[in-house]
Amino acid sequence: MSEVRLSTSSEDPVSITIPGVRQRIYRDVLRDKHLLLTAFAGSIGLLVFGWLCDAVGEQDGITVVDRPMAMWIAAHRSASEEQVALLAAKATSPLLLVALVVAASLVLWIRDHRAEAVLLTSAVVGAYAIGGLAKLGEHRARPSVPLSVVQEPGASFPSGHVLILATIALVTGATAWGHLHRRGKCLAVTVAAVATVAMSLDRLAVGAHWLTDVTASLALAVVIGSLVIGAIRVRRIASVK
Repeated sequence: MSEVRLSTSSEDPVSITIPGVRQRIYRDVLRDKHLLLTAFAGSIGLLVFGWLCDAVGEQDGITVVDRPMAMWIAAHRSASEEQVALLAAKATSPLLLVALVVAASLVLWIRDHRAEAVLLTSAVVGAYAIGGLAKLGEHRARPSVPLSVVQEPGASFPSGHVLILATIALVTGATAWGHLHRRGKCLAVTVAAVATVAMSLDRLAVGAHWLTDVTASLALAVVIGSLVIGAIRVRRIASVK
């Protein structure tokens, strides 16, 4: 059996086998409270996303709230609010956000933050791909005028804008968390929450999506974010062994 020899001092060598180290890592991973909470959050997100996929596919259940909500929003939005919402949507298109993330990841890679670069790119590109597959699978029609300000192309479920932005917020916060002080963490959480809520309201305000589209995007972002947070946590546990 191959061995790794670790020494606590020059006079007291301690031999630890590689399988023994791995066993300790597995044990610590399974006992880690942060990982358990992350797995729980990811499981809830997956259940919600699956439930909404089923409801949208059958056009029943929770989807009954979509049209009344869209009608209420259309009746209460102003012309100025419509213009602001449209500008925000154009400035944060999913493909543009993905391109910006790839560029930021290249900078991180060059500066030797390679793990963060890989996690960020994988999560956001993965979110874009999964969202696209979900759109193809459900092929849900978007709200039409007058419920929407303009008729946007493509399928409605889920919202790509919300999915990509929420994923960026979660993954960026997770990768930077260990490098932030308490005030920085509070600021990061606040910015991420405000940006995600603002984007969600924006997509509803212009009538580009139904309420369940936006909710599904948030749930899927939680799943992807949980996977990234879990990977970071496991890596940290393994690195101290």
